[in-house]
Amino acid sequence: MNLSTAAFRWMLATVALAILPHTFLLPWETLVLPLAVLALRGVTYAWQPRPWPLLIRAGLVLLMLIGVFVSMGSLIGRGPGSAMLIGMMALKATEAATQRDARVGTTVAMFLLVAAFLGNQSALLLVYGAAMSVVMFAAIEIYSRPPDAPAESGLSLPRLVRLAGSLLLLAVPFALLFLVLFPRWSTPLWGMPEQRSARTGMSDTMEPGSISELFLDDTPVMRVRFADGEIPPPTER
Repeated sequence: MNLSTAAFRWMLATVALAILPHTFLLPWETLVLPLAVLALRGVTYAWQPRPWPLLIRAGLVLLMLIGVFVSMGSLIGRGPGSAMLIGMMALKATEAATQRDARVGTTVAMFLLVAAFLGNQSALLLVYGAAMSVVMFAAIEIYSRPPDAPAESGLSLPRLVRLAGSLLLLAVPFALLFLVLFPRWSTPLWGMPEQRSARTGMSDTMEPGSISELFLDDTPVMRVRFADGEIPPPTER
């Protein structure tokens, strides 16, 4: 089904709301081009809903990759990955033309919203994420309506909020179940290198008898010979 202007605006809003937390986590240089593309697509969609030409989209992909690499020095890691996901979301908006495209765009926006928690776990972001989840579920409910449905048969805002809230509440038991049954790994499964540095202290894991295997090494670290003058007193060595 073709994408109506109202549904497209909902998709654009969910993408913009998902990007908002990243403006505090990523360099602004990586966000200028995606936000400009989203703004231009939002302004021109009403009179030009067709996808942008493939050559233009391919050029934008190259420019965004170059921008991320120049700004962050890499294309691998938590920050560059989030920046590239934002770029892909902007490019998805340039080709969105059906209800399915809008549904995919909002679903990926949910992943983008979750990615913000990799850089910040504040209570404010948690409240924001919960509120934006309701908005995104409401958008998906709107996409399920036929584009040519009469306005009087539409969903009112209170009903949309109730439907989205009920879907969010239905997901809570599953989230709690996964929290209990699935382990929380100390490192991500994909194992991307991220800000590794040497650390001192005890290891995260220990085995019986491992401490008893430690011993004091009395091997001399260095020998100093004072060839000229008298040997300095101990307080000056």
